[in-house]
Amino acid sequence: MKDTEQTKSALLSIRKIEKIKISVLGECYSTLGNVVWQILCEIYLRTIDGVDFSGRDLAQSIFLTESLTMRFTAVLEAEGLIESSGETVSELDGHLSLTELGVLKVSQIIAESANESSHEIDTREARAFFE
Repeated sequence: MKDTEQTKSALLSIRKIEKIKISVLGECYSTLGNVVWQILCEIYLRTIDGVDFSGRDLAQSIFLTESLTMRFTAVLEAEGLIESSGETVSELDGHLSLTELGVLKVSQIIAESANESSHEIDTREARAFFE
């Protein structure tokens, strides 16, 4: 019975974290789903690691077709969460980064999710990296 309680607790925690993502990202997340979160996390992690990251790299890292990646990144750019820079031949070759708003929202989701999961994550240090 203990495993059942642990499983239930874990599932309730996951459900709460999904609600946090919907609350912070709004319609963008509730309409497009977890791919939005995957994209934001990939860009966030690559930036922290100091790795130049293009749309093509993103497509490969999250196993999306290039055309779907272009559609998702266009929506996230329109929402003001990411930006693509650089003079490129293809939209997929531009350097992707989070905007200030994107960093703020990812940091908020991490902090609120950490509180839900009873893990302490100090997002101030990661956030300072982008400033």
